[in-house]
Amino acid sequence: AEYMGNSGPVVAGILGTKKYAFDIWGDAVNVASRMESNGVPGRINVSESTYEQVKRYFNFEPPREIQAKGKGSMRCYLMQQAEDGGAQVPPSPGGSSHVRSTGSISSRKQSRLSDRVRSGRITPGSALS
Repeated sequence: AEYMGNSGPVVAGILGTKKYAFDIWGDAVNVASRMESNGVPGRINVSESTYEQVKRYFNFEPPREIQAKGKGSMRCYLMQQAEDGGAQVPPSPGGSSHVRSTGSISSRKQSRLSDRVRSGRITPGSALS
């Protein structure tokens, strides 16, 4: 499997009237998709914007140029593997290591969002919290 990363603004929303689905859209999502399709199996490939945000926490190979559909030439970075062959994990502010997923929504939160949509507390275009 390829692993990718990108950073940037997105629009989030809830789709559907009977069965709700949470989704995100935007250029950041499209670039993440390009990073994935140009990745190396078993390696973490990140965009230049993500590299700039995390380079002090991780070690990367020198940049490489890719031709991304709809974007042209893009610079990306492959994260170097840890000595044990796994992924590097940055220290958290509290001192322990953890991995945080930002690409999914829990079924509990999705259920709460669905309830808010049904009750009219969330309408199209309103902010999610």
